[in-house]
Amino acid sequence: RALAKLDHPNIVRLYDFDSNEGHPFIVTEDVDGVELRTFVGGTLTLNESIALLVDLAKGLEAAHEANILHRDIKPENVLVTPDGTPKLIDFGLVLQNDDGKSTRMTATGVIVGTFLYSAPEVLTGSAEATVGSDVYSFGVLAYELVTGEHPYAAVPALKLNSMEVDFEVEKPSTFCSHVDEHLDELLLSAISRDPEQRPTSIREIRRRLTRWQKRSQRLGVKKTKATATARHKAAETSAKSSAKSSAMLSALSVLPAAFLLVFALVCCYALFPFSNSEAEKRAQSARAE
Repeated sequence: RALAKLDHPNIVRLYDFDSNEGHPFIVTEDVDGVELRTFVGGTLTLNESIALLVDLAKGLEAAHEANILHRDIKPENVLVTPDGTPKLIDFGLVLQNDDGKSTRMTATGVIVGTFLYSAPEVLTGSAEATVGSDVYSFGVLAYELVTGEHPYAAVPALKLNSMEVDFEVEKPSTFCSHVDEHLDELLLSAISRDPEQRPTSIREIRRRLTRWQKRSQRLGVKKTKATATARHKAAETSAKSSAKSSAMLSALSVLPAAFLLVFALVCCYALFPFSNSEAEKRAQSARAE
């Protein structure tokens, strides 16, 4: 019932929570919006992406302050309204009652959430869901929104079910040149597989993102697209460079033939006057005789 008391612009309103024949359900407001997934991969600028993340963090921060964990943060569980307001949806996995006892919509020991966005300690069953696991999920979502790439896209799904993965996540700045070292460090720390290395709260993430916004405004950071477009441009540049190299090689490949042709012409030019002179002398001798 705690969620029903939450009234925050970045959280979908919950009106009722009940069950029918043992099946729990919740009744929420009808939100006119599209999934955040729609914007992953090229339609937002970096500044717009950070603004969405700041607002989203505000909503999750309010939930955590009410002792509510989401446990399934992902682009599909965020709706963006026509005016650009992000709203967290699909709450109800862990709720805090007025008496301080938590109620669940899932059985104890059942792994909930989406595999690619769940914290490794939750997937392995080594720990219960905590604020830290929500931080991890939010971090994966943030990384994906900023770069257009899932941080562990290159890792086989089964290997993610481990606290340690022999894989180094690319810095977000690899995909978006206007991501500075501060944003790189924040996003990478949020998705650390070691819970102790992550930011301690969503509030900390929100404050650091806000500081980045202010710093970028002061420095005049351009509104570049915050996606893997950089990778596509790099590939396009590489393709153009390869085309130029091929053209140069083609040009070089005909040089030997051209050289031989020029050499032959020079020889002919040198011999032709001589031959012509000899013929003329013979003709003159013949007329004299």
